[in-house]
Amino acid sequence: MIERDIAPLLRRLATQYPVVTLTGPRQSGKTTLVRSVFPHLAYYSMEDPDLRRFAAEDPRGFIASLGTAGAVVDEIQRASRPARAPAAAAAQKGAAHHGGECVEQVVLARSCTAAGSARRTAPAT
Repeated sequence: MIERDIAPLLRRLATQYPVVTLTGPRQSGKTTLVRSVFPHLAYYSMEDPDLRRFAAEDPRGFIASLGTAGAVVDEIQRASRPARAPAAAAAQKGAAHHGGECVEQVVLARSCTAAGSARRTAPAT
């Protein structure tokens, strides 16, 4: 696989922020990119109806189940609003302001222990 230009930025942002959201058009390689950059992280897809139901019925339990090492949550836009990480919800709102072209999202999330660090958002590039 050819190294994508954005891969180093994605790696760096993942060390600086508790949640990184990657958005883009369908079939543009978001999942392939994130899984290749972070092969050591657990992968969850919200296309799985059982996982979606768990996230909707117990959002805190779902987030806790991701663990502290981090995880890739694919198709987060399919989750009900309470199940989405705050940064993912903000990113989806931002996508809507850009003509709604971004229809899929991949989220890299890890637990944060520092107070207030979940409020930080990565600068737009």
